[in-house]
Amino acid sequence: MRRSLCCFLTFAMLCVLAPLAEAACSFDKYSALSETTINLPASLSASRDLPIGAEVWSSGWVKSPSTLIRCTGSGFIQGALASGIGAAVPGYTGGGFSSVFETNVPGLGISVYLCSNVPTGCGTDFSSLVALANLNTPLTDTYVPLVGSWLVRLIKVGPISSSVPLQIPGVSSGYAHGLETGRLMLSGQMQINTIGCEITSQSRNITVSLPSVMMADFGDDTTILNNRSKSQAFEISLMCDAGTRLRYQIDGTESSSAYHVLANAQGSGMAAGIGVQLFRGEFGDDDVVPLGISLFHTDVQSSSRVVIPLMARYYKTAARVSEMRAGQVSIAATFTLSYE
Repeated sequence: MRRSLCCFLTFAMLCVLAPLAEAACSFDKYSALSETTINLPASLSASRDLPIGAEVWSSGWVKSPSTLIRCTGSGFIQGALASGIGAAVPGYTGGGFSSVFETNVPGLGISVYLCSNVPTGCGTDFSSLVALANLNTPLTDTYVPLVGSWLVRLIKVGPISSSVPLQIPGVSSGYAHGLETGRLMLSGQMQINTIGCEITSQSRNITVSLPSVMMADFGDDTTILNNRSKSQAFEISLMCDAGTRLRYQIDGTESSSAYHVLANAQGSGMAAGIGVQLFRGEFGDDDVVPLGISLFHTDVQSSSRVVIPLMARYYKTAARVSEMRAGQVSIAATFTLSYE
């Protein structure tokens, strides 16, 4: 009998996979985490009328201690904000990313920057500079000397509260491939003192409606109408901080024939020979508001609403009533606030 021997062979493919090299960084010998401290000033004065978005304070670029790291693979330089820094404030960007973040003081935001470009200097164009929280810079070097700088800015993002001091607990950090290489601490607390005055919203654009008058209301020997019903009282309302020495100035086109009288606009349908003079206080007060001159109003004793009462009265600028012309009266003036 013929027999056959069958041998079944199974071939297995052995695949040996080399482990993927992970991106990693470590400190070189004698190098360690670079730590920087920026001391907050004990107090800071911020003008109440400082525009939203304006810088309140800046540390400037502060150079950090150098360190040396060795890295393998490709990764990124990234950053993280201190625990005492809150969410991004809408409307503020740098390099296309959020750049201003909340602090514990209402109305006051903070920006933190880390710069490693020391040989050529760090930038100050904050519209294009990427803030720490959004850093994502590629890093492929295997031997990296890190010499950087930190910068902190405080930005007005709304009405600033002076009821609580600024404190930024925690640390802001820079990372290379996940290794914390730089650390920033903001030391101390800052008392924010708002100073000055701010015109309230209802007083930023004031329309004073004087009553209609007749040419017969005037006489050749009179200039000011001494009639309460023919005048108009109005006020400029402000919110002021304690200790403010308040001054104001009113400017406008002055009549060519009368000092400190606002001239009427010229053109078709406009009255002629008539202007408007402003007085401090109520009707009957003879304290004329001079045009183009800074006037002292008051020393503010406590933070409060301050009112500047004024009175608008018609003034005959023509020598005689016969030289007047009936028509409309339209006058513009500018109020300028100053304080010490």
